Amino acid sequence: YQLFRQCADIDALIARLISKANDDLNDSDKRFGGYLTALETRTGKPALIMAHGMIPEEKQEKYFSLSQEKPLRLFQHKEHNTSWDSRDIGQSKFGGAIRGVEYLWSFSGHQELVDEALDIALFYSMEPFHEIFSGNCKDLFAYYWNEVSKRNKFVRPLVCDVRNKRLNTCFEYLIQS
Repeated sequence: YQLFRQCADIDALIARLISKANDDLNDSDKRFGGYLTALETRTGKPALIMAHGMIPEEKQEKYFSLSQEKPLRLFQHKEHNTSWDSRDIGQSKFGGAIRGVEYLWSFSGHQELVDEALDIALFYSMEPFHEIFSGNCKDLFAYYWNEVSKRNKFVRPLVCDVRNKRLNTCFEYLIQS
């Protein structure tokens, strides 16, 4: 329910992140939409499935299906933090989902690395504020920032894009406390 109330914010954030990722791509590689799925980490039940932006009609079913397959696979592999860990192109099993504390995040509609980096930025932006710098959340974020970013050039630019907004929220939170 909490994510549902934030759909407009999530949609605007995805638009900004896709635009930022597209800045580093050739025109032929740019994409402008996809599907976001968030599953509850503990149960694997859908918390949110939403379409974003312009999705080519011929790709809608594929992206919709992949946005759900990747986090379900991640749910089944509790030892994995990303769907990249069980990636198998020959079996149409792609990267592009990550483990958060409350949710398994999955975007499908862009290149695998952009999908994954977008998920990491959403995790950083949407997980409970007080948990980002503590416990399991801190460990996951450190893993994405330090390890995943070595193979995914999009992670740091997209996370940095949301960082300033998150820091402003932090200051507002501290001022109001």
